[in-house]
Amino acid sequence: MLVVAANLGKLTTAKIKSYKCKKATTFYFENRLSMIIKDLQYQAFKSGNSTNFSEAVTCGIEKDGKPNTMYIATGTIVGACLLIVLVLATVHFIRKYRKYDTITF
Repeated sequence: MLVVAANLGKLTTAKIKSYKCKKATTFYFENRLSMIIKDLQYQAFKSGNSTNFSEAVTCGIEKDGKPNTMYIATGTIVGACLLIVLVLATVHFIRKYRKYDTITF
């Protein structure tokens, strides 16, 4: 049985570097086969007898081996600030242009 991978482009890196990805990555093969890999680090072309990996290139969702939670938190804070400003502007607009009724006795 011959198994051919169609999407190995996810694992590209320079020859002198290793590839590292902590998130789950799914590879789809012919004949409806798939393989899920996580916590992967590999280096295809390594010269010498050293067992240590070279500098790692991380997968798209990670940067420097850490998940991008900082970007998610920053986006959430900016979105919340924009929502607060919108609500305050709406309240100000309604109060400024609301007409008051006169009370007669």
